[in-house]
Formats: sequence, structure tokens, C-alpha cells
Amino acid sequence: MRFFLLLGMVVAANLSFARATSAQVTTNNALPIGDGQALIRLQTIFTEASAGDLSLEEFSFPILFGYGATRNLALFAVAPLINRSLTVAGNTDSDFGIGDLTVLARYTVFQTNQEGKTFRIAPLLGLEFPLGDLGSDSFDPIQGLVVTRQTLKDSFSASLTYQINTEGNGIEGGDEVNFDLAYKYRVFPNLSSGFLFAGLESNLIFQGDDSVDGGAVIENGGTSWFLSPSVQYIAQKFVLEGAVQIPVVQDLGSDALETDIRLILGAQINF
Repeated sequence: MRFFLLLGMVVAANLSFARATSAQVTTNNALPIGDGQALIRLQTIFTEASAGDLSLEEFSFPILFGYGATRNLALFAVAPLINRSLTVAGNTDSDFGIGDLTVLARYTVFQTNQEGKTFRIAPLLGLEFPLGDLGSDSFDPIQGLVVTRQTLKDSFSASLTYQINTEGNGIEGGDEVNFDLAYKYRVFPNLSSGFLFAGLESNLIFQGDDSVDGGAVIENGGTSWFLSPSVQYIAQKFVLEGAVQIPVVQDLGSDALETDIRLILGAQINF
């Protein structure tokens, strides 16, 4: 009887973990999703940045839809609502609108499962294209690779993406490389309701300079590295999450804004 009770608890834990796990708070690349499952992820992201007498305050509200088309193929689409205030020498200009739409397809090419843990490797392809007034007005392809390892006690995920930014409205964006890491540890288990995970995420970004009409260069590129302590409450049907993105390195051009802090709060619903 004790054996079957223990077995039932392990199975319940695996089912709950599989139905509502979550990876990085700061990116969507490693979000797990099963065959025929769907999810909606809603986040509120507050960013404060500055450079000299120029300051930026921005609230972004990305809405993500995900669908497990097959056991190996996951499809995602995300677009943000943006409320942006830019202050120059005491004068503030505010805008509200829709940012670029990003669609991604991730395909698992390798997976190995053992009792209570799994390991996956999945390349991804995507495209960012204009949807509203606050986007880049360009069509930008994305390619990358995602590696995840998950157990009932912890999880690790890594993603590397390369985005080719093309010309829009006379401005060609510099290409962007993102290398993201996340480690989560279960600090409070409760099989009847959910799990509480604490984690640390790393976001390393290499951004090229923009150029105007293929000529003049805007020196707004460079290297940024953020560390993000995070917390996630994971239940069978939903996830609550938050992170503080702290700048560690910002080696940027003279025309770039430096991020002072970024706060992320979010929720995920699974179907």
C-alpha cells in the first residue's frame, strides 16, 4: 500500500510539473508545452533608462500565445502593448501603441527522459514584423537554439538567438545576439496545490549599431549583461512569476540609453 501511495504521489508530481512548468521569466524561448496543449502568458515589464539629460520610462505588456502542434513542434506568437515616456531636458513626450509581432517555431530534435527528469535540444526559427506604430517597421528573421534540463527539484535552460534586423523607414537596425541562461530551484513543494521556485537568470546581449539610409551610423549598439533574480509559483493550470533585471555590464555607444532597472511581473494560464 505504501508503495502504491508513493507511486501515485510521484505520478501526480510529474503530471503537475509537466502541465505547468515554466522556464525563463525574461525570455519566452524555453517555455515548455506539450502536444495539443495551449498557453497564454501575460507580463507587465517596467523599464527605466537614461543617458545624460535624456530619460525613458516604459511599461510594456507583452501577450504571448503558445500551442503544442505536435509532440516536438511548439508555436508561439507574442506582441506587446507599449506605454512610453521620453523626457529630454525636462520636456516629456508620451506614446502608447502596439509593438512588433514576433512568431516563433521551436522543434525538439533530441529528447531523453529518465525517471523524474528530462533533457531536450530544440532549434527555433522566427520572424519579427511590424504590427503597430511603436515597432521597428521592418521584417527581421530570428534563428536560435534552446537547451533545457528539468527535474522535479530544479531546472536549467539556455537559449542562443541571432536576429537579423533589416531596414525600415530609412533606418537599418543592428543585428542582435542574445545568450540567456536560467536556473530554478524548488524551494517549497506542495503536491496538492503547486510548487514555488526561486531562480537566477542571466541575459547577455550583443547589439549592433543602427544606420540611416545605409550611411550614417547611430552609435546605439554595444554589449549588455543583466542578472535577474526570479520567483515562480507553478500550479497545474497557471503560473505566477516575477523578476528584477539588474544591469551588470553596459558597454554601449554614445547614442544608447543605459538601462537603470527592469521589473517583470507575469502570469501564465495553461489549457
